[in-house]
Amino acid sequence: MKGLGRSLSKLLVLSLAASALGCTSMQQVELPPEELQAQIRQGTLIQPGDRVRLVTADEQEYRFQVTSVDRQSIGGEGIRVPIDEVIAVRTRELSTGKTALLAAGTAGTIYLVILSISSAAILAAAAP
Repeated sequence: MKGLGRSLSKLLVLSLAASALGCTSMQQVELPPEELQAQIRQGTLIQPGDRVRLVTADEQEYRFQVTSVDRQSIGGEGIRVPIDEVIAVRTRELSTGKTALLAAGTAGTIYLVILSISSAAILAAAAP
């Protein structure tokens, strides 16, 4: 019985840790093109490692993981996009609300499983 409790406790901790990694979603950056380009150049909007979706003035759409950002372009996965051409950006961002809901749902589900198993074990132990 004690081994079962420890196993379930470990399962709860591992599940909560996994759900704490977070949920991400693509978020549209709502800025005029000039301000968008300025923030990209400053390094405040896009950094290496980010997953982005860029739209350029000629209506081309690029989706890739950023490997470099300099004053002239954004690069990644064999692509270089001139910053002066970028008119819209979507970035993958952590959603704290979704992450909190996932963590709460995971914890609640595991709690119910533990409660069910514990109740069944108590009833089995009490049976003649």
